Amino acid sequence: MSQFLIRRLLISLLLVLLVETIVFSLVHLLPGDPVMIILGSERTPDPAVVEAVRVQLGLDQPLPTQYARWLAGLVQRDWGTSLVDGSPVWDTVIERLPRTLELVTVAMMLATLLGVPMGIVAALRWNRAPDRALSILGAIGISSPVYVVGTLLVLLFGVTWRLLPTAGYAPFDESWTEHLRRLTLPAITLALGPMAIITRMTRSSMLEVFHQDYIRTARAKGLQDRLVVTRHMLSNALIPIVTVIGLQMGTLIGGSVLVEYIFNWPGLSTLLVTALGRRDYPVVQGVILTSASLFIIFNTIVDMLYGILDPRVRYS
Repeated sequence: MSQFLIRRLLISLLLVLLVETIVFSLVHLLPGDPVMIILGSERTPDPAVVEAVRVQLGLDQPLPTQYARWLAGLVQRDWGTSLVDGSPVWDTVIERLPRTLELVTVAMMLATLLGVPMGIVAALRWNRAPDRALSILGAIGISSPVYVVGTLLVLLFGVTWRLLPTAGYAPFDESWTEHLRRLTLPAITLALGPMAIITRMTRSSMLEVFHQDYIRTARAKGLQDRLVVTRHMLSNALIPIVTVIGLQMGTLIGGSVLVEYIFNWPGLSTLLVTALGRRDYPVVQGVILTSASLFIIFNTIVDMLYGILDPRVRYS
């Protein structure tokens, strides 16, 4: 088991390094000169001033030198400073990260707690009314864009019924009730798509083991249906379900842009959109690196869960 974990961790570290290289390269290919954006002058600035700002920011150095300095700074939690307001990138990312993680975690919890039971019900009632109804709901959930779902929820719960606030963020330590009220709509909007995918994957995985010999043996031994479903069927169908949950968790980190924008949720995604518009290279690098690293971490956790759920995976 220890060799399995070490191998997965080494692969994850190599992936993070590869992502860092790709992020640095792509960000520097963006059009526009950050120095001109910082100076913000309508008239052509003095070339001496432009060169002085470029030297101050280290943009006059060759790209390999900038890359080496950036890597060294990452290890020391010095991710540079914003080219626009001069704030430390690390502090800005750390301030926004918990809000995005909270939104994604709550959305995934809703999707899992609802999707897995619905998938089990659909499998146990295969080709019957509950299965057909859940399949239709799943198709609607997968095909509905988040901006459509979010807009409908805002119109229903915020404008028509006036039950929940439609936008904004309230710190948890100031008012936990208001915080949860403002979290509800964006979390539901973000959870709908993953819930439909988890439901369909759970149904498919359960149907694959439904007619296996060990299931018929368990029923023949007189075990209760609840034990057959939970101890034998679900436990053997968990690996595909866990895979989908892990992938969706990572995908939602980068896919929450529209949800955060619709509900004015101050997370990483809105920070990334703002930084891209300003050509703020250090902030863009920090946000993309954080999102990509989280995706790799979630997939590493899924790989480790494979070894727990199925010991055969440890030796593959």
